[in-house]
Amino acid sequence: MPKLQVTGLSFFFLLSLVVSCGDSGGKHGGSKGPESPVEQAFLESAAKYGLPPRLLMAVAYLESRMNPRKAFTLYGAEEKGPVIGQTAFGISRQDLRVAEGADGDSFKIQIAAYGQWLSEKLKGLKLPKDPASSEEKFSWIWQVAQAHRQGSLAERDLRVLFAKELMEILNSGFTWQDAESKTVIQLPKESPVLQSKNFRDVPEDLLRLRTSPAQVFSARYFPLVQHSSGEEKIVPKGLEIIHCPFALSACLEAQGADSGELIEAHYVLPQDNTFFETPLQLTPHEIPLRRLRTDGVITKNDKVVIMLSGASGKMVGGSRLDANPLWLTKWQLHRLGELVVDVCAQLAYDHRESLLLSKEECVQVGKGVSFRTQGENDPYEWGDIDDYDHKIFTSYLSSPGGLSGETEFVFKTEQKIFEQGAPVPFHLAFQLDVRTLELEKLVRCSHGRTVWSVIERIGVRSETKKEFERTFWDGGPNKNGEQFLRAKVRGKKGELKGWAMTTLMIKNFETEEDVESLDPPECVGY
Repeated sequence: MPKLQVTGLSFFFLLSLVVSCGDSGGKHGGSKGPESPVEQAFLESAAKYGLPPRLLMAVAYLESRMNPRKAFTLYGAEEKGPVIGQTAFGISRQDLRVAEGADGDSFKIQIAAYGQWLSEKLKGLKLPKDPASSEEKFSWIWQVAQAHRQGSLAERDLRVLFAKELMEILNSGFTWQDAESKTVIQLPKESPVLQSKNFRDVPEDLLRLRTSPAQVFSARYFPLVQHSSGEEKIVPKGLEIIHCPFALSACLEAQGADSGELIEAHYVLPQDNTFFETPLQLTPHEIPLRRLRTDGVITKNDKVVIMLSGASGKMVGGSRLDANPLWLTKWQLHRLGELVVDVCAQLAYDHRESLLLSKEECVQVGKGVSFRTQGENDPYEWGDIDDYDHKIFTSYLSSPGGLSGETEFVFKTEQKIFEQGAPVPFHLAFQLDVRTLELEKLVRCSHGRTVWSVIERIGVRSETKKEFERTFWDGGPNKNGEQFLRAKVRGKKGELKGWAMTTLMIKNFETEEDVESLDPPECVGY
């Protein structure tokens, strides 16, 4: 494949790649080179191997939120983690031919290695050198999807889903700040937007995600894992809710034999309805799934397992790096409440003579429903739910129709990037019957875990909006300037009426060397 030239393909992608630098706030252009060493590595790899840098960046953001560290947690003395979490690009270290240790954790080394790996995968393909149309741009995306989702269970539908996820990243754009250089990379939104309905030269059936009726009305069956009729069958003893900390297509691919013992599930819930309108059933209720115990022994799980999906941050040695609490959405929890009710009703019908729990007991947390969460002094296990809040989660099970109203953060500008120490104005919109408002900030404790710390708690009466102005100096839980806020509003009896989360970016933030910070009270006991 020829090297990128300034005309044609490279012009299209380089023109779209805009970088705001943390020190000056200026934009890269003309003869001035990029100030971000990460962006420079993307451009060099793209030029060397004839690949579009926008696409390389989008892949890294989709697979890991641009985190090159190897994801693992200890089971006894053994490190275990899904292959897809080994590098920033979701490709194993062995396939990228990068070493373990410090060199293997280098983002720049992985970027160069991925460029070489992808160019070898695409060798011999005549991809358009000047992708002027949506179809030509999609041809690159589709070939990358073919290269990434090739496992034994990664059938056509997973490749379609990966391609759709990649298009969503390109269409939405993203902002990412390098913690080391404090430079901000902004990937602008694709223009015009990539939409499958506009791909005139792409067969309509190519991008259709196939589903069929599931065992319950509120889900659809996704043809991924096939079980033979001779497999062991059980009567499930309730429901267990777990979490997969990766993108949806990665969570589905992780159901394979090599890594599926970590996060196997009967159902998976997408973050939202971008690609599917309902939860997806992967396996019949009566098929027992594997469960990895903390001592590393694989056992059989005797419950129906429901998996929430969403890139919540890499778990490295028990600490979550690049934490992203925005993986959890109201749509996802709303669908979870409906699914729990439907599954319990179906279990009561299918096993009415042998079920140990009544339909009413089945939907109750602590009886029929359990959430896999990390205890205060427990090591992280794959499947533990990040950012678990008992009040938020259980509210959707007690009210499957959802909470009574909307709660929302509102900023004056869409691009929420601020200088450290500068006032950050915003307001919170909420329901009229709210009596208490709680504002929280995600912080990282000195021992490595992340917790939500209350920064303001106020009473409100006859209001639907509250103005705030906060200042931020530190680098946030990821030490890269990202700040996360959460609001919870309660009624007169203390019941949860609504919640919301948001994120913003702080430039030129203070590092740990600049100022010594104290752990908030929420860190005690962890």
